Order: sequence, then C-alpha cells, then structure tokens
Amino acid sequence: MPTIKIILLLTLSLLLPLFAKAQRGSYAKLAAGDHFGMVIKTDGTLWGFGDNGHGEVGNGTNVECHTPVKVLSNVKSVDCGVDLTMAILNDGTLYGWGMNRNGQVGDGTTTDRYKPVKIIPNVNSVSAGGWHAMAILNDGTLYGWGSNEYGQLGNGSTTDSQVPLKILSNVKSVSCGGGHTMALLEDGSLYAWGNNEHGQLGDGTTKNHLTPVKVLSNVRSVDCGDNHTMAILNDGTLYGWGDNSDGQLGDGKTTNRLTPVKVLSNVKTVSSGYWHTMAIINDGSLYGWGWNEAGELGTGNTEDSYIPVKVESGVSKVASGEGFTIYITEDGDFKTVGEVFEE
Repeated sequence: MPTIKIILLLTLSLLLPLFAKAQRGSYAKLAAGDHFGMVIKTDGTLWGFGDNGHGEVGNGTNVECHTPVKVLSNVKSVDCGVDLTMAILNDGTLYGWGMNRNGQVGDGTTTDRYKPVKIIPNVNSVSAGGWHAMAILNDGTLYGWGSNEYGQLGNGSTTDSQVPLKILSNVKSVSCGGGHTMALLEDGSLYAWGNNEHGQLGDGTTKNHLTPVKVLSNVRSVDCGDNHTMAILNDGTLYGWGDNSDGQLGDGKTTNRLTPVKVLSNVKTVSSGYWHTMAIINDGSLYGWGWNEAGELGTGNTEDSYIPVKVESGVSKVASGEGFTIYITEDGDFKTVGEVFEE
C-alpha cells in the first residue's frame, strides 16, 4: 500500500471519529458518493468530507477534505452521485455543485462548481446519479438533467440536458444509478428507464429504455446502485436485480438478475453502493453484502459476502458510497467503515 494512502487513511480514521464524538448525538441525515460524503446535523448545517477533485464537497476548493467542513445551513436533505452533490434547503430551493461535464449540476452550463449554485425552487426530493440527477417538485412532477447517453433522463432521447426537463407526474420518490433511473409513483408502481446492460431495470431484458417502463407494484421505496437496484415492498420485503458480479444483490449468487429476486424481510431502509448494499431492518440491525475489498461492509474483514451479514445494532440511517459506508446510530452518532479516499 503506498505511503501516502496509509497517511490519508490514518488521518481519516483518527479525525472523523473525533469529530463525531465532539458532536455526539447531533447527526440527522447523510449521503455517500464517489469517495466523498455529506452529513446533515440536527441544526440543519451540512458538512462534507472526502475526495474533492471537482468541487463535490462544496467548500469552494478542489482539495480533498480529511475532516468534515461546513458547506450550507438550513438544509433539509442531500444526495451524492459521482463527484456531484445536490441539496434541498428548508424553503425547498435546490442547490447543486461538483462535476458538471454533462450538465449534471443543472445550472445551464458544463462548468464544474466548487460552491453550491441555485437550480430550481419548490423541490421535495432529489437524487444524484452517475452523471445525471432527478428532482421531484412539491406537486409531484419529476424533472431530470445531465447525461442522457443511455436514456436515463427518460424523455425519449439520448441528448444530454444542462437544465431540468419535465419527465413524469404523480411521482413519490426517485433514485438514480450509474446510467439508469427508477421512479416510484404515488400508487406504489415502480417505473424504470435508461441503461439495462446488467438487467438493472428489472423488466426481464437487457434492452435500454428511453422512456419509463413498469417493473413492480406495491413498492414502498427504491434505491439504485451503479448497475443494480434494490426495492422494498409495502410488506417490508426487500428485492434486488441487475448486476450481481460481486454478490451485491445478496441472493447468495454472483449471477446477474433480470427480474426482482427476494433478499430479506422486515426491511426498514436500504442503500445501494457501487458494488455493495446495506440495509437496516425494523429492529435497527444493520446488514451488508457484496464487494468488501475496502472493508465497506463493516464486518471487520475484507471478504466479499454474497448474503446479508449483520454489522451492528441500533442503526437509524445508512448510506453506501464507493469503497465505504457511513451510518448514523439511533443515538445520533456518525460512523464510517471502509476507505473514503482513493489511492
């Protein structure tokens, strides 16, 4: 292991826990991206850490951050993609920053943004993907922007957009993967579009779709990884499909799945990373499975797991990034496992 990486990892392992202890019980929400993460404290302040080559941390520089730095105040929610961050303030205003090569910030340019820039108002929720983003307005309309190479914007074309485009109505939640998108409608039906090379759309094919196709019904929530998708049904059953090369679906195999397969029961929330997945069940237990080379499963070793393994009890929130996982305990403490920084 290169000396510089050892120094970076030791610095992170020392400083992040110290920061968490100093602010014990003060964390509310979090998001993880491509070797960087964002955390919202209970006072509404947003803090970022990790790689920052495209300004994804949002502190006005492109220098990696080994301790969390304050970025914004009055923040309601946040999501991270590949070198991209999107945050919604309490007044519903959406801000974006980071990599903008494909217009994924949504500000009408392709210039990387090192600080938050205002995108659109009246936003209820947002999801940042590989090189695109999607947002749901307060009236349930879904908008998308950024890369559209695989049709991941869902507007019937493969042309990138540097500004938000209206896609669907009556949308409850949305999740962006590396090149695909999943949207949950108010009636519980789940729709998919974009890249389907690994079966991540779940429609039984490997054909890309430029417009939404229905996949499931009675869905409560959905979360996309790079090339896999996980969904929780209304009864708490967790299903997965798509890329399974590292066991990230958790069905005990490494075979890609073109249609949903059952993984767990009694699931409260799920977070799909690049090649691993983490889930919290109803009793607060955290489980992980898939790729584990960097220790991102939190099992204390670096062995991949093709089935869910229990990591910790008393967990309330979790977010899976590339090579690491961050989570908040029921006491409000912030923890990280794996390697945040790249070599």
